[in-house]
Amino acid sequence: MDCVVIREELFAYHFGACEDADRDRIDEHLVSCSDCLRFYLALKRRIESGAGEKPSKETRERLRENVGKKFKPRTTRKLTAMFQRRIPLYQGIFAVAVAACVALAAPSALRIAQSSNNAAVEPGREPRIDTARHDAKSLSIF
Repeated sequence: MDCVVIREELFAYHFGACEDADRDRIDEHLVSCSDCLRFYLALKRRIESGAGEKPSKETRERLRENVGKKFKPRTTRKLTAMFQRRIPLYQGIFAVAVAACVALAAPSALRIAQSSNNAAVEPGREPRIDTARHDAKSLSIF
């Protein structure tokens, strides 16, 4: 195995970016070649210590800008994704149940609101007593 080829692949080997077959091949070479092993250990120390070259300020800003453009969600993309998303069955059933409860409760709520509005409009009005019934319950005002 050629040491020059191995040394070019050591950076990817360190970060786990090479395939399994290449990794096995590099492992075998590092076990048999002490020069490449020393080179790899020096590279590893340099990477882990952070003593490597750092990108310039302009490069970092350009990289931030490019990443921001590429991955920043746009409003139209958000709205489109929201309407294209499938709604799970349980959410649909829940929405139908809520709508049914509102539809059933609406007439009673309107009737109560109208009666409270009528009482508020006519404060001196006496309560209406149902005299058509023979029960004493119909005469109960309180």
